[in-house]
Amino acid sequence: MKKFVLKKLLSSFVLLILITMAVFALTHMQPGNPYLDRLGPDVSAEQFEQMLVKLGYYDPIWLKYLKWLRQVISGDLGYSIKHGQPVIMLIKKYLLHSIVLVSVSFVLSSIAGIAIGIKAGGGSKWFKNIVQSSSIALLSLPSFFMGILFIKWFAYDLKLLPASGMYSLKISSSAPFVDVFVDRIAHMILPVAVLMLMNIPAIVQFTMTNMERELRSDYIRTAKSKGIGRKAILWKHAFRNMAIPIVALLSLQAPMVFSGAMITETIFSYPGMGKLGFDAVLGRDYPLIMGVLLVNTVVVVVVNFCADFIYALIDPRIRLVKGSE
Repeated sequence: MKKFVLKKLLSSFVLLILITMAVFALTHMQPGNPYLDRLGPDVSAEQFEQMLVKLGYYDPIWLKYLKWLRQVISGDLGYSIKHGQPVIMLIKKYLLHSIVLVSVSFVLSSIAGIAIGIKAGGGSKWFKNIVQSSSIALLSLPSFFMGILFIKWFAYDLKLLPASGMYSLKISSSAPFVDVFVDRIAHMILPVAVLMLMNIPAIVQFTMTNMERELRSDYIRTAKSKGIGRKAILWKHAFRNMAIPIVALLSLQAPMVFSGAMITETIFSYPGMGKLGFDAVLGRDYPLIMGVLLVNTVVVVVVNFCADFIYALIDPRIRLVKGSE
């Protein structure tokens, strides 16, 4: 087991380095100068050039990357060009908001998607057709379009939920805890709903297809012949054998939900990593772009590592096979 874990850690580290190298090069090879916005009327051209030299703007791309990597290892992600603050402070400020939003969306969509998929895969044909048609329809809708529709329907037409932000300005931090909590939940409902509807269709389709396949297996026929109830067959027998494929799917969906939050947070002006990254790209804020990308990449790598670890716990044959490669 130790060999398996060490091998996964090494491959995850190599993957992290390769991704950051590629994005760093693509980001810094763009034409233009992102520091021009900092050129004020009282700064001469000579002073501006001296500032660029001091910042290493004219260094070769490989040297820039090595300097950035050395800063990262020391815990310094640099200063944001747009905000004029340490990148690490901005990430600390916005990361928790995204973690809460994405975690709630992912957990709820996973539970709902698996439950609906199992019900559709082992249920009546009409219910399966309805679920399949609805899933295809949701997959064809882009998240920004659904977000705009939700804002129009629930925020402006029905006036049931807030349209943007994470809290209401009329509620101060000194307000009762219940009022603050309810206000936060109200602001989360629409972005969570959009992220859920973007994640559920893939889980439903995958679970439904695998459930149908499992129900055609010989061991299911044997269980039916023994008089085992349908509910027990679905959840105790078929679902147990689908555990590894479902974990594999969820390990792929989790990073996608985290990345997809960029569009959703931007639409709802929700102060999370997605909104922070979107603003960084628009402002060509190189240090902030790399900081957000580093966090996103670490999330993807950690989720994949945890998924492989869970595979090995569920089925020891996986670590034996991978360890012998």
